This record gives sequence, C-alpha cells and structure tokens, in this order.
Amino acid sequence: MTASYSLHTCSLFPSAPRYTNEKFVTTQIIFNMAIQLKVPSIVCGGCADTITKAIKTHESEADVQVDVEQKIVTVETKASEESIKQAIVSAGHTVE
Repeated sequence: MTASYSLHTCSLFPSAPRYTNEKFVTTQIIFNMAIQLKVPSIVCGGCADTITKAIKTHESEADVQVDVEQKIVTVETKASEESIKQAIVSAGHTVE
C-alpha cells in the first residue's frame, strides 16, 4: 500500500492552509506592526530611556523610537498595542 501525498501552496498567501497526506497544516506568519502612541508625560531623555527599557523588557526584539519634543513613542513589534500601552503605563507614564 502506498501513501498518497499532496501539497498545495500559494505564493500569494503563504499562510493559507495546505495539506499533506490528507492532514491539514497551517503556517502562521507574524509580521511586526508599527505602533505609534502619544505619551504626554514625556519631558526628557530620561523619560525616553525609561519607556524604552520598559518596552524592551516586555518585548526584547522591539524597535523603539521616542520623540521627546512631539511626545510620540513609535514601536515596531510583534506584541499587541495593548501590551505596549501597559508597559508604558507600568513605567509610570500616561498614554492617550
């Protein structure tokens, strides 16, 4: 008895379900999201460092940029926006 294998892939939708040997396999691709948050409590570079450290503690691979003058934090991460907000709040800052 020989097994029948079939594999379907799509270059446009690589995360689409595919099957092999009649079993479904899903491939999950996770992209970084760019999250931009207004943090009115930023007043100096020390605040920027504190926020950056808090986010990096939660998501070590995140790319964090803090614009002190505009009071904007931009984060490229796989983490959710809510978890990034929580990290900033836990560091003692407010998020609008």
